[in-house]
Amino acid sequence: MSSLVEQIKTRLSIADVVGTYIKIDKQGSTLKARCPFHNEKTPSFFISPARASFYCFGCNKGGDVFTFVQEIEGLDFRGALKVLADRAGLNLADFSDFKEDTGEKSTLKNLMEVAATFYEDRLKESLETMDYLRGRGLKDETIKKFRLGFAPDEWGALYKYLMSRKFREAEIEKAGMIIKGERGYYDRFRNRIMFPLEDAGGTVVAFSGRVLPGVSRSGGKDPAKYINSPETVLYSKSNFLYGFNHAKVSMRQNKSVILVEGQMDLIMSHQAGVSNVVAVSGTALTNMHLQMLKRLSNNVLMAFDQDVAGFNAARRAIEMALEHKLEVSIPILLNAKDPADLVRENPILWCTAVSHALPIIDALLQTITARKLSADERRRAVEQEVLPFAVRLRSSLDQAHYARLIADFLGLQEDSIWKAVKEVSSKLEKGTPSSNVHITLPTHEEKRLTNIVKRINSILLWQSKEADPQIPVEEFRLRLSEFLPDSNSDRCPPEKDEQAEIFRAEVAYSGHSNLKGECDSLFKGLEEEIIKEKLIKVMEDLKKAENDKNSFEIEKHVEKYHSLSKQLNDLKQK
Repeated sequence: MSSLVEQIKTRLSIADVVGTYIKIDKQGSTLKARCPFHNEKTPSFFISPARASFYCFGCNKGGDVFTFVQEIEGLDFRGALKVLADRAGLNLADFSDFKEDTGEKSTLKNLMEVAATFYEDRLKESLETMDYLRGRGLKDETIKKFRLGFAPDEWGALYKYLMSRKFREAEIEKAGMIIKGERGYYDRFRNRIMFPLEDAGGTVVAFSGRVLPGVSRSGGKDPAKYINSPETVLYSKSNFLYGFNHAKVSMRQNKSVILVEGQMDLIMSHQAGVSNVVAVSGTALTNMHLQMLKRLSNNVLMAFDQDVAGFNAARRAIEMALEHKLEVSIPILLNAKDPADLVRENPILWCTAVSHALPIIDALLQTITARKLSADERRRAVEQEVLPFAVRLRSSLDQAHYARLIADFLGLQEDSIWKAVKEVSSKLEKGTPSSNVHITLPTHEEKRLTNIVKRINSILLWQSKEADPQIPVEEFRLRLSEFLPDSNSDRCPPEKDEQAEIFRAEVAYSGHSNLKGECDSLFKGLEEEIIKEKLIKVMEDLKKAENDKNSFEIEKHVEKYHSLSKQLNDLKQK
């Protein structure tokens, strides 16, 4: 039986798979689209059905159908394999080359699923907790969708249940569900609302437990509001985003992601119909989190509390997002404390806040205005709170726009703002300027030797991958090597990205009916350029000989010049 990967490639067209995510158009033998992995106005994303591959000249992402699904769904290879096998109507159990995890990870995944079901069942039995959740505005279908649960107020309820399901103590401890004390093991989560944390594929890998209002520990101390699972072989806080599995499709469709602070904010947002939302769980925002988000969108809306403390808490997150060249905006929550409160007041208000989110600088200025500061206080606030973000803006036009806006805001001359920006910028590490990358294909008029050689090499590389090449690839390779001796190889370095070069040639030449004729024309142009370079060298040598008044050398170079000129003229007559 052929392998699972081969079966999927046989049954699924990469064009059909990609077409379920983005709109694609035909261009010659290739297909083109606006890239789903970065923002662009002009399509630079190409698909080759013949080679079952894709490539984007804007962000340099490329690969096969598995790579595409991994990138757009935020999955690992096995996850993409599962998605595509299901789409192809294949039963994974029929393939020996696909084996589900049978070791520790598999056991822990099963354990976490059993624990999630246990908590769900306990929630149904706890009328008080259900009433509390409904009082917070949650609907029963929302509770079910996010698999909310309840950890009983008992020291060993889950521990005993998991042991009865034949899990071992060591496994339960490795999953982070129990803690070993002086008197033995006890449940990590007790008397808490339980939020299962699911990975990108929807597998429960950890939990977050929220204390119920009015609960106190012995001694009258208030318990921690939230307790999260420790890091395990299944769960790493630095690369986990709560709700990512629910948000992927919406993030792609909306070309934006909303970052909120808590699980309730996220869940209430979904209930209001805004689903392109994720939350950091149990840690500050990390570079890994931002890389996850950049796979699907470059636009981040940060929905933190709209007071000074909220912006201060979000400061580093915003700085990091700008350093990653992300566009940052802020939904204004009016008088609400957080998104959950706003949804509870009126879901339409939250939807409006999202659709009318302000760019980061505008939002910061609005916050300063609301604080009713004196002129000097406003100036200091802008210098400390706004300018560090302004210097990180991607576009020089944006910087110019906000320099004028800030000058008007403070009643100062624009030159004063630019001076302050330069002072702040000198204190900060500057990022690499961003630039739009476009497809660059040398035109027929570009007869410079290096460009011609690159064109020929690209065509040969492309045709060597074709099942039925239109040209004699090896013959042309030999012909090229004869034109370029080793002494000239340094000016024609090999392309770093083979996949990009293949797509360049395919996009440029797939519509040509006589590819061999195109290559012959390129070889003719190559020969012309080589002769022209020799003529330039002869002229330099002749000039030197004339300066030296060396008649023998002058005669030799004149003769060589006439010979090369005749070769060039004869070549042009062909």
